[in-house]
Amino acid sequence: MLAGRGVGCKTFHVEHFVLANLYVRLYTYIHMKRRTRVPKGQIARLKASASEAKRAHDVSAEVGTWYRPIKKPVTLRIDADVLAWFKKQGSGYQTRINQALRRMMLDEQKESKG
Repeated sequence: MLAGRGVGCKTFHVEHFVLANLYVRLYTYIHMKRRTRVPKGQIARLKASASEAKRAHDVSAEVGTWYRPIKKPVTLRIDADVLAWFKKQGSGYQTRINQALRRMMLDEQKESKG
């Protein structure tokens, strides 16, 4: 009768703790990467190649390659013939409209600076 009321659930069983501890140790043993000894000559080669990579690395070129502006969904009213012309060129018409607007924006920015 007492077990039905949850009294038995409150007792601490050492076996549960031991099993949990073993499970954590086994999981850690299986999933942790083991350290391996690296020969001294290989360490020097790795350091040299790392310093070369740091010197030759051009961050600005990489940022330009990976930069993607945030896209915002908008409702835009465009003349029917302009939209038909973009759609006639095939799929990706929204991207082409965006590219045309970006070129116009960059051209105006260059004119205002120069």
